[in-house]
This record gives sequence, structure tokens and C-alpha cells, in this order.
Amino acid sequence: AATLIELDEWILLNIGTLYTTEDRNQVVGFSQNLCRRAFQKILSVRRFRNCGLAIYLPDLERQTLRPWLNAGSPNEGDPSLTFFVGNGLGPFNPSGGRGVAGQTYLDGETRVVHINDDRRSARDSVLYFPSPMGTVSYRSFISVAITRGRDDANGGVLCIYSTSYRIFNSQAVVVLVEAIAQRLSSVIEACYR
Repeated sequence: AATLIELDEWILLNIGTLYTTEDRNQVVGFSQNLCRRAFQKILSVRRFRNCGLAIYLPDLERQTLRPWLNAGSPNEGDPSLTFFVGNGLGPFNPSGGRGVAGQTYLDGETRVVHINDDRRSARDSVLYFPSPMGTVSYRSFISVAITRGRDDANGGVLCIYSTSYRIFNSQAVVVLVEAIAQRLSSVIEACYR
């Protein structure tokens, strides 16, 4: 709770700059800096110290989600990682699969995924596809939509990756991560202006 309050105060102090700056590149850069600082605060929470965070945003055509910002380790940091969110068959997965983050972006449902011992497949999600990096170091992750205030489309997806298999099994942790994503939504929304 203290971290969320601190995050709220900090975003409130800085959000005005996002909405008064006219240059889009400055807005995106400032948004990334705000999110980096938020990531530092999140990773300082004892529960998340061995985690990695990533935000995925859609490309201009809204066909794929791409890595926008990441921090910490373990993480899915490969810049070639994309999630198809357009219509029809995806260019990166011939079956039209969207991956966990892609489906979360489209339907807004929070998903907790546990990785099998082979570190290439998931125990509880048919949406998971192997990482372009090969074997991953994380054991579980949570995927949460970053909502937008103006329309029904989501703005992006926040994923937190962990070396702990059970870290996201608690409903309290799921609610906390959803609250973090909600706080980041005001920062991400500025990138769409």
C-alpha cells in the first residue's frame, strides 16, 4: 500500500508535464522515464526483487505488440519478441496465435502463467509460445492490460516475470499488479495523444 501511495504521489507530481508538452518524442521519452522510475519503485518491493517487468505497446497499425520498456531480471527482453493483435492470421505465428500478452491486450483479462520444467512451454496456458530467446529463466509471469481512459481499446500490457513459481498465485498479489498497471495507464495514455 505504501508503494502504491508513493507511486500515486510521484505520478501526480509529474503527470502535468506529459500533457503540456507538444513534441511527441519528448512525451514518449518523458513517459519512459516516468515508467523507469515506477519500475525502480516496484522492484524495490521485497516481493518483486527477483522479478523483471516489461511493457508492450501496439505498433502504429495496431497489428503487433512490441517491447516498449523493460527492467529487472528475469525478463523477456528480446526486441524481436512480438505478439500479433491484428485481424486474421498472424505473421509470426501461422496458427493465428496471439500469445498471452496479445490476448490480454485484446480482451483485458489478467492471466497468470506457470512455466514447465522444460522452460519452453507453459503448464496452464495454450496461448504461451516459446520465447525467441530459447530457454527462459523465469518460472511464472503475470500479464495485465494497461487500460485507456478514452475508448474501449487497451493501451498496452504490463508483464511481470519471476523466478518464483508461486509468486502470482495469491489473489492479493494479482490485485496489486492490476493496481500498478492502472497507475501506469495515465502515463501510457499520454503517448496516444
